[in-house]
Amino acid sequence: MILAPLEELVAGRPPPGGERAAFEVMHRNASRLVRLINQLLDLAKIDAGELQIVPTPSDLTALVRSALRGFEPAAAQKRVQLTLQAPQSMADVSVDVSWIESAVTNLVANALRLTAPNTAVQVRVIDDGDSVSVAVSDTGPGIAPADQQKIFERFAHGDSTRRPIGGTGIGLALVREAASLHGGDAAVVSELGHGATFTLTLPRGATAAVGGGKVSPAAAERVVQHALGELRERGCRRVDRPRVRAVLDHARCG
Repeated sequence: MILAPLEELVAGRPPPGGERAAFEVMHRNASRLVRLINQLLDLAKIDAGELQIVPTPSDLTALVRSALRGFEPAAAQKRVQLTLQAPQSMADVSVDVSWIESAVTNLVANALRLTAPNTAVQVRVIDDGDSVSVAVSDTGPGIAPADQQKIFERFAHGDSTRRPIGGTGIGLALVREAASLHGGDAAVVSELGHGATFTLTLPRGATAAVGGGKVSPAAAERVVQHALGELRERGCRRVDRPRVRAVLDHARCG
């Protein structure tokens, strides 16, 4: 939806809704395209082992509240109530702000896209002691149990009840990557017809999972699974999982 209004303007024809509306549509979709390109670049860096997070002491409540402010106009336009339940402050959490902002933004964007007008999206920041969580609940169509296992995979859209509403299939993959890079986890709880709750869980003290010489258990397990998949694709019928894990455990990040 960038070329269509632009072609109308170039041809000297008034676009539907007028020029201002056309420029707003082009700006919105150009911004979305830039975000998509940046997300693809981040995934490429992860695959190449070239990405390193930089955890800093942060106020998770303030970070989430700031991210939500960017969605207030869209929520108001769609008549969706955007609520936040969080401690007044949670300033002792070590995270890479850029990655966690991106993860929260993707979760809220998905929730808003899937939630019907005149309903609500609820965001909660939860203090679990050694870990903290950000949970985003929508009132959308929900996710089938079989799809919940693959919804965080790249370019996955879930079943047909969610697919037509849009999305690139990258956002939730980035949420999972953000969790893994921090040594945390991303999960979903859902029932068809009753919405979904996505939860990003992080340890209070993050450890860089890529490029810093230390690999979180979650990230290491994903590398093992990827290696096993590669071996099977190459025709290895009997794969010695402990040996693969041992080799990776002795690898060093340069």
